[in-house]
Amino acid sequence: MTIISRTRNIGTTSALRTVKLLFFSLFLIAAVPLTTYQFTGYPNIHPYRPERLVPPWDIASGEESVLVIAPHCDDETLGCGGLLWYATQYGNRVRVVVLTNGDGYPAAATLNSEGERPFYERHLQLGQTRQQETLAALRVLGVEAENVSFLGYPDGGLSHLWLNHWEYDNPYTSPYTMVNRSPYSSSFTPNAPYCGRAVVDDLCAIIREFRPSLVFVPHPNDTHADHWATFAFTTAALQTLVRQEQLETDMRVLTYIVHRGNWPIPRAYAPSWSLDPPKTLQRVPYEWIYQPLFDDAVTAKRRALAEYRSQMQVMRLYLLSFVRQNELFAVPHSPVAEALGHAGSSESIRDAFWEEAEPVVFDPLDDTLVRRIRGAADLSSVSAALNGDTLYLMIRSRTRTSTNMRYTLHLCDFSDKRTMITLSVGPGYAVNADSSLTKAGLRVRRTVGGIEIGIPLRVFARSGTQQRPDAVFFMIQSSIARTSLDRTAWTVLRLSPDAPNVFR
Repeated sequence: MTIISRTRNIGTTSALRTVKLLFFSLFLIAAVPLTTYQFTGYPNIHPYRPERLVPPWDIASGEESVLVIAPHCDDETLGCGGLLWYATQYGNRVRVVVLTNGDGYPAAATLNSEGERPFYERHLQLGQTRQQETLAALRVLGVEAENVSFLGYPDGGLSHLWLNHWEYDNPYTSPYTMVNRSPYSSSFTPNAPYCGRAVVDDLCAIIREFRPSLVFVPHPNDTHADHWATFAFTTAALQTLVRQEQLETDMRVLTYIVHRGNWPIPRAYAPSWSLDPPKTLQRVPYEWIYQPLFDDAVTAKRRALAEYRSQMQVMRLYLLSFVRQNELFAVPHSPVAEALGHAGSSESIRDAFWEEAEPVVFDPLDDTLVRRIRGAADLSSVSAALNGDTLYLMIRSRTRTSTNMRYTLHLCDFSDKRTMITLSVGPGYAVNADSSLTKAGLRVRRTVGGIEIGIPLRVFARSGTQQRPDAVFFMIQSSIARTSLDRTAWTVLRLSPDAPNVFR
């Protein structure tokens, strides 16, 4: 009886272990895609193939002036490597500007480090290495070193410069290099302070001198903060030059994507495949331009990426997934706010308008697990209207906006002394805004359709003048506690049809 009992116990224990192992295996199988979904969004199983627009430029003429602006060393090759190859082969003028040296990547800094070095020295060494890799990669593409500018701003810090460290007397300190000024002797402006105004000043100087006919910059829906911030800085520089009447009127601005969920699909070297837009951007009405790459350009781009040895060690397949049959560019938007006239002061008139109005911003929907679960955090669209000197914005989410969420508006003008407005609605019915904005007549109300914010444009008046800006620049963000859940692209909203569109 004892032997039989022990045999049964052993068999039961073995069965329990098998069941536990089975459940653990199933958990792992489920956890991997769920975790991927949490951070990157839906797998793009069904590709999005929009109408393929022909490039509106004539690289073969040799008469274009091509300016590529990149946030990090390697982004210029990932997004525009084939285009740069063609531009140099046909004798066009080319300039590449890199805002940071990519010195904020701890994994690459550790692998790249020689011997025992302090934390900040490893990152400085990485920045110097990546500069040399960029020069080598661009040399493969036909771009000489004298046509490459490194600005030397902080990797991982560009969004902080844009939002919180704008003025020269309030520099940002990099958590990687431990400095608040560029430590690189090769920087376009030596010892450049880490502040937003310095970035715009550098970009203005370069654009003013180079006079590009084509400007390529990261897409505003790129999910990497340094990338959308690079778009924001470039836009601010272009608006500054327009105001100073120093911008070429026939210049075009195009955007390229590097980071968007699990895109590109597949994450592999697939040079015979086309590069199509991320499926999550399908509902956003962008025009997509396909630049064909023939075998010589594909080979040149592959060879150029191979020069980024520090990055190949940590993300080889990701880098190679940009070597395709084409490169992809989108035309950025600059919508116009509709004027409602005196009737716009009526809430019922505005409510009727919001029901029919074409949004000025469309945001991707249902593109991560968190946004799918929390529909109130999944921003859907923003509509705009003018009533006198008040700009109204209607913010909508995929499901009804929630009092548990915080919705934050960042909005600025393009004047020499920039005014950045930041206000939040929620949790609950709380409205947090600067007292000057409240005194000027800020209006906030929740409706069935969303949240309406009325911004008094007089907050942008200076030196007693009541002249309102020609355009504003804004972004909406949803969050819970201190965790950001969604954001719209930074959008130039023109307040008059006569206001210049700097993108075309």
